[in-house]
Amino acid sequence: MRTNRERIEKLREDRMLDREDFRALLTGLSPEEEERLSAAIPRRIVYSVRSKSREILERLQKGPTTLQELYESCQSTSEIVATFLSMLELCSMGSVHIDREEDGYRLHFVGGDTEALLEKIEE
Repeated sequence: MRTNRERIEKLREDRMLDREDFRALLTGLSPEEEERLSAAIPRRIVYSVRSKSREILERLQKGPTTLQELYESCQSTSEIVATFLSMLELCSMGSVHIDREEDGYRLHFVGGDTEALLEKIEE
């Protein structure tokens, strides 16, 4: 039978616990063990479509970019989803134009007041 310290180390290394270890961790952790466990569990990052849209607009105002480059800059699945939803919003408003190229899609900023565009995006 493993100690809670061993269970926490296993979680940190494998990012997985079996049912027995998970149940054991839920019952009776010391404050030190709770702190170690919370450090081992990845945090979910939630991205606002409006803030992601702002980031995309600012990037496109500097010049065209590819859809691939946008997705490659994402750090998590949540950020990829926010990027996708932002692109849908910005294209539907006519502020971003997408051109099909041989190697992918190129994005261009069409124009408009950034703040006015962002105000139209519902969270």
